[in-house]
Amino acid sequence: MNAYAEFTLRLNQATSVAALESHTIADEAAQEAVGFLGKTVDLFSRFFFNFRTQLGGIFSNFKRSELRMYHESNPMRVSDIREKIGRLSFNTFRVAIPDGMRVTYLDAISTLNRLYDEAYIMLTLREMAAVADELKRMSFSEPSKEDIARITHATAEISRLVKSDVESSLQRCFTDSRTPEVSAHQAFAAPHDVLKADSQILAFELAFKVTIRVVAQAAALEKAYGRIVDVITQAKGADMTIVKALEEYLRQAALQLDLYGAIIHEMLRVEHNFVLVMKRLEEVEPTKKLRYDHPGPIGPG
Repeated sequence: MNAYAEFTLRLNQATSVAALESHTIADEAAQEAVGFLGKTVDLFSRFFFNFRTQLGGIFSNFKRSELRMYHESNPMRVSDIREKIGRLSFNTFRVAIPDGMRVTYLDAISTLNRLYDEAYIMLTLREMAAVADELKRMSFSEPSKEDIARITHATAEISRLVKSDVESSLQRCFTDSRTPEVSAHQAFAAPHDVLKADSQILAFELAFKVTIRVVAQAAALEKAYGRIVDVITQAKGADMTIVKALEEYLRQAALQLDLYGAIIHEMLRVEHNFVLVMKRLEEVEPTKKLRYDHPGPIGPG
């Protein structure tokens, strides 16, 4: 089960348990609201923690990508690969791929770039910050129709950004199988696709730099929503309508961040294995001779 499906399952279980347990409490309406939201937010906080731990650990001291470091450390080897790439027989050697990748490098890169462009992660974070600011002034015991409509609208906006095809697109590119190497001609449809993949994976660096900001903003949002939940928990008679609206909003926001994390994770795997491809190409000797056009006779004709 991937991260997206696992998170959705755990979130559904948590909210179902919360709704069931809430009916055993004396002050049913108010306590149901607190319990319903409390279970969800506890899971949401743990998700934030995992998001920050997994991506924050990788990007805490990020300066340049792995492929960029390879280029800067091995300029002559990169130049040699570029010079000989058209003279290599790609059906005679094997190269590394991310476990489970069942498409070519260029196909995987194209899919990841599209999914990243459609993630709109900075827009999601800005929206979450705006909603957090508005929640601070809302009354949770007597919310206005406008307040409930605001959260409902924000939920619809995030739901629109959570692309339904992200999971299926990733599954088309990556499976759970463990296949660390394939023949080079399976990974690249043509030898010069290596050079195309090289330049496109170098461009992943921009997404990685954005992720540094994403992790920092996610940490700030975690604290902001934690304080809001404390206010709701301490409120007398929290209204179930606004609590359920907020619960659904948090669910969609978490799914959006989870999908973004999955995309970045696959980008990192593709980049790391492509660096291994480059190191393998250093060792492969050309099997085809250079072709020159005959210059013709020298001297007066």
